[in-house]
Amino acid sequence: MSRKVQKIDGCALGIMLLRDGNIHFTDIKPEDADIVAKLAERLSATVSAGVPVVNRTPSAPTSNAELASVAWSEYERAKIASKRWSDSTLKENKTAINLFLQIAGDRPMSVYSNEDFRQFVQGLMRLPKYYSTSPAWRGRTISELAKTGPGGQEPKNINKQIRFLSAFFDWYCKAYYEIRTTHTLANHLVEEGRKTVKDSEIRKAMSDAQLQKFYQACLADVDDKRKKGAAFKIWLVPLAAYTGARIGELGQLRTDDVRQVDGVWVFDLLEIEDGQSLKTAASRRQIPVHQALIDGGFLDFVKEQREKRRKWLWGNDKVIDKADVASKTANRLRNKIPEISGKNNGVSMHSVRHSFITKLKNCSTANDEERADLAGHARKGTEGDTRYYKTDLSRLQKHLNEIMYDFNIVRWIDLPG
Repeated sequence: MSRKVQKIDGCALGIMLLRDGNIHFTDIKPEDADIVAKLAERLSATVSAGVPVVNRTPSAPTSNAELASVAWSEYERAKIASKRWSDSTLKENKTAINLFLQIAGDRPMSVYSNEDFRQFVQGLMRLPKYYSTSPAWRGRTISELAKTGPGGQEPKNINKQIRFLSAFFDWYCKAYYEIRTTHTLANHLVEEGRKTVKDSEIRKAMSDAQLQKFYQACLADVDDKRKKGAAFKIWLVPLAAYTGARIGELGQLRTDDVRQVDGVWVFDLLEIEDGQSLKTAASRRQIPVHQALIDGGFLDFVKEQREKRRKWLWGNDKVIDKADVASKTANRLRNKIPEISGKNNGVSMHSVRHSFITKLKNCSTANDEERADLAGHARKGTEGDTRYYKTDLSRLQKHLNEIMYDFNIVRWIDLPG
């Protein structure tokens, strides 16, 4: 394999001749992409200015490993093994690659060109809004809609797909050729205008009165606390209100995730088991158990689950996507209250988390870093601040106990069952 830098049409390119006779372009600057594309067309119909390796003669791939779908499978396995992706990130990336394969075709990685990338992005722009769920597009394939659809996708959505795929192509270049090679997919990001946010789209915090009604609706849905699924409904509102945790985070708690650390009872939010996933790295945190939860008998409930040798706090061992089921249960119960139901009034399950963060800001003495630690937000500051320093749990407990709501938690021991 030989490599040299050649100046062509005013731009300096790294050109590598591989042992199998393939040509490999490196050091391509974004502004030189068009020149390289023209050069590629002159060299061979199968030369790609997008991905580095080029076959000199058109032919079918000699190995399935060259196909985008197979390369993607390897990429997916690598990301899952590294635990860098949450379940939601994996789902979003799968959507992106499926769109690419249906619009650009499942072809050898070496033959995708700048023109293929441009056509792919044009296809994304033709996809109608709600193309996968609206009855109006039932029976139409993505490849058909990408050619003749009316459009309607938000630029932000389109760019999200491009960035996911750009990361995939980056990985492919680095994994197969041990160098960082510039491809042209990222050059096709579309312009994002400023979006006007409607009042109905702004997420609002739930008031104490709304939380009280929500809590009562949850209790009314339970006639026996021992029944399957009852415990989650009973503790849903108190835990969401006094921890600020996302509903999915609560739904995937193990019994061992409620434990003592340095003398403080905490919720230890982790993703170490199948069925556990967190939104970001900052979401991995320890939240002290609020005194109101202790007074309501939450630790007694946890003790009962331990005595029953239950691994998962809510007894949902057989549920695969615990976070999703928890969210659906919470939304079903929320929809029983007209003033907090639906999607267009600015109130959602996430509004309980907004209530917690608002209380933490207005009613506690916690500083910005301590509020970030409790809410699972990334800290602002130097690497030392964000990566190595965490607030003492006893201080977090003090700040947490400063917030209160105008509803009383019914003690676990007093509930029927």
